[in-house]
Amino acid sequence: MITLDGAEELTLRINDLLQPDLTYRIGIYDFSDVKSVDDDARIYFHENENIKGKAAAVALVSSTFRGKMLSNLFVTLKGSTEHPVRSFDSIVEADKWATTVMAEAKSYAKTLNKVLT
Repeated sequence: MITLDGAEELTLRINDLLQPDLTYRIGIYDFSDVKSVDDDARIYFHENENIKGKAAAVALVSSTFRGKMLSNLFVTLKGSTEHPVRSFDSIVEADKWATTVMAEAKSYAKTLNKVLT
């Protein structure tokens, strides 16, 4: 079970892995071994954007039925976001999608920069 303490610890660990000057990031999260997420942790993930950089996309991965249910519930409850959120059966699929999304975002940023200068 992911508790509020676990959610806060996860956020700290992710931030430790990211570059300090990061502008955008794509998260790939494996839900395969997650059995449940308590209400406080769910609220924390929903209401707090405490991870460095602006989310460009989020991929939720699970190879288990329970993990897929939780990731689909997360996508449904999260509702509309400024970035795409998708569920995948494998990390490989999620990584391919994330790479494409990041390439499109970089291309868009370059085009926008050219238009503005």
